[in-house]
Formats: sequence, structure tokens, C-alpha cells
Amino acid sequence: MMICAFMLLTCLDGETEALAETRLSIDRETAAAIRERAETGSATAQTGLGYMYANGLGVGENLAEAIKWYRRAAEQNDPEAQVFLGVMYATGDGVRQDLVESHVWLSLAARHLRPGDTRDLARRGRAVIEGRLSAAQLADSRRRVALWHEVHAAGVPAN
Repeated sequence: MMICAFMLLTCLDGETEALAETRLSIDRETAAAIRERAETGSATAQTGLGYMYANGLGVGENLAEAIKWYRRAAEQNDPEAQVFLGVMYATGDGVRQDLVESHVWLSLAARHLRPGDTRDLARRGRAVIEGRLSAAQLADSRRRVALWHEVHAAGVPAN
């Protein structure tokens, strides 16, 4: 699955661990702990839980659940979740393919990620998608990104 291109970041007991996808195995107890943190609002845990559902790690593979958890984290401005969500909208994995929606999430992620592989991936993905959008679609995406920044600058959760 294309989504497996990154490192999974999970947050347990306040510590962040990078878990390589190629060596990743999650037992039920760990999955339950991540779910508990995700349900209490931890964006990092929500991203981790989304990744687990997208890849069937410690839970059954369920792309609809992956989208739900990625969206919750992305709406809290978690850039890794924004990348995953952008990729899923670009590929149509678990959702109806929507290149404008993909461009919005990848644009948000690219702006907030620190320099490195994930930011580079977000920027490359955004550039590829820009080439597939009409001028009107690109303008719509840019308008939505600007609105996102206005809303989040004011401290109001986005819808």
C-alpha cells in the first residue's frame, strides 16, 4: 500500500517513538493504549491509530477508520496526518479520489513540516497534483488553505 512510505509516529506516555514500518508489529495491548490516547484527543496517537488501521497493524485493516483518525489529527494541525490524508485522497484509498482535497491537505502539511523526507514528499505530491488541477480547482484549493490558516490563527477549530 502506498501509505506505507513513511515512519509511524506514535505517542505513548508522553514519549514519541519512531517505528519503522518494515519492522512494525503491534500487539493488542499496545493497540489499546494507542486507541485510548487517540480517544482522549492526542493528535499523534490519532495519526498512529490511523496508520494502524490503514495497514492492519494491531487492528483489522479498515481504511474508513484510518480516514476518520487521520482526519481528527489533521484537523488538529498534525502535519503527518495531513500528509497521509492527502495521499489517500490522491490515490482514492478508502475515499473517493479528490485531487482538490488532496492538494489542500498536502499544502497544509508542506507548510508545517520540518525539512526532511516527509516535507519533501508532501511538496512533490502537491506539485504533481497541481499539474492535474484546472485553474479553478487550484484557486479553490488555495482559497481553502488560506481559510484554514485564518481559522487556525484565530484559534477556532476548522470544520
